[in-house]
Amino acid sequence: MNVPKWLIKTLHIPTFILWSGSVFISSTSHPEMAELWCRIWTYLSLFTLCVYFCNSIFKERNWSTERARIFKSFFCIGILEMAYTLLQFLGVFPSANRHFLLTGTFDNPAVFAMLISLCFPIGCHFTVNSTARHKRIWKGLTVSMGVCLILTGSRTGILSGICSFALICRPAIKQHLQKLSRTNIVILLFTTILLLTGLYFHKQDSANGRILIWRIAMEMIADRPMWGWGREGFDAFYMPYQADYFLHHPASQHILLADNLTNPFNEFLLFAIRYGLIGLAALLLSLVFLLRSILKQKSDFRGMLISTFTTLFLWSMFSYPFRIPFVWLTTASFISIILFPNLSSHKYAKPLSTFILLCCFPPIIHMLHFHYNKIEWIKVQKRSSDIETTDLFTQYALLYEKQKEDGDFLYNYGAELHYAGQYKKSLDILKECTTLYNDYNVQMLIADNYQQLGFTDKAILRYKYANLMVPNRFLPLYYEMQVHIKERDSIQACKVARTIINKPVKNQKSRSVKKIISEAKKYLHDHTF
Repeated sequence: MNVPKWLIKTLHIPTFILWSGSVFISSTSHPEMAELWCRIWTYLSLFTLCVYFCNSIFKERNWSTERARIFKSFFCIGILEMAYTLLQFLGVFPSANRHFLLTGTFDNPAVFAMLISLCFPIGCHFTVNSTARHKRIWKGLTVSMGVCLILTGSRTGILSGICSFALICRPAIKQHLQKLSRTNIVILLFTTILLLTGLYFHKQDSANGRILIWRIAMEMIADRPMWGWGREGFDAFYMPYQADYFLHHPASQHILLADNLTNPFNEFLLFAIRYGLIGLAALLLSLVFLLRSILKQKSDFRGMLISTFTTLFLWSMFSYPFRIPFVWLTTASFISIILFPNLSSHKYAKPLSTFILLCCFPPIIHMLHFHYNKIEWIKVQKRSSDIETTDLFTQYALLYEKQKEDGDFLYNYGAELHYAGQYKKSLDILKECTTLYNDYNVQMLIADNYQQLGFTDKAILRYKYANLMVPNRFLPLYYEMQVHIKERDSIQACKVARTIINKPVKNQKSRSVKKIISEAKKYLHDHTF
């Protein structure tokens, strides 16, 4: 198929194809499998980008001439994503998350906002720097993108959009500010403060919940400040820390805000938890080096690169951007664009590029192998209802040898064993799981295993522990009450029933919570004299 020449002149086709895969590989019927293939595509794209980068250095190509087309390609992906979301609003495409109407090709509107906020600086740049002929088109598309960003309701997305606009349009804004009177400047500052305050109160509970998460995360860092807890540190130890926090603060105002977490909503805190303050210091020095490299450039794209840097920084402060495949590719591409001028002119440019390429082989091969094993696991998981129990656990045993360092796999393996009635084996696997992945769900399964095996005291302790991890959940208390009822300990059962009845309710519309409270009231009524 022949690609039109005007399209080649406008877009960088390889970039467009690579980014398209990272954004548009999705499925509402098989989300887990689609996510794995999206990640595999992105790993291969990162390797392709590395090869392209090193090849450009070897051939001494002036990559800077292609930057405009690369940026336009990414912006085009953002426009297509907006079009997809519009069709989703019209009911043509389903949402990937039943809790949200508009998510784009992702399972969360925040990720959609993340993509749009990364495209927005590109639109601002070309709106300011285009010829009069194209300015209207760029302005229309960029304004549409800005409106879309506001409609997502993402505070970080809106804040990053404001910063991008201010940084790219800084000369014009500065010129206008110089013409304003002191009164108007005061009004402008007051409006800005009101806007920032409004962003906080727009989702106050969410903001306060993150403050709680950061407070607990800081306690983890304080306990292992230098080298951190390791790569799986947050997954394995954060929820026990949260349980300990609520053990010592039973009347905390944050009880209704607590949840079962896999991320602290701050990439810097996550990095410090995993690799300690030494690792965080190395990361921050790298960011300072990148920022200095941008500021030293005399390119027309300097403002846009600063805006993109700021956008990624803001998302890293308040969310989890580096769990999203397209962010890896975007970040790698922008770092390549920033470093290319310095590296290509270095006297050891060719040996350095060879070294970079060789360093990319081991992690790419490892990640592809890791995700291939995950695909095999998901295939077995999907067929679990159709496979004989003996054959199923034979396959899980084989997968265990390959994936015993994967907490998600161990949790799934333990759950399958539990549902098959193999409680002792399930308990052993789940205890192993807690060294890599330990949360509310893991503790609830462990408690039920103990209960099924007849260790009621241990089951009660685990239910209490799960309740401390997420104190606004009702199931741990309900199951604890059921254990006491089964043991005919009406005194303790009544005590737990009163706790259930007096417990604050986070979701007033929850049918399961209403049913639990109703059963607790009935039991208390029947056993109170």
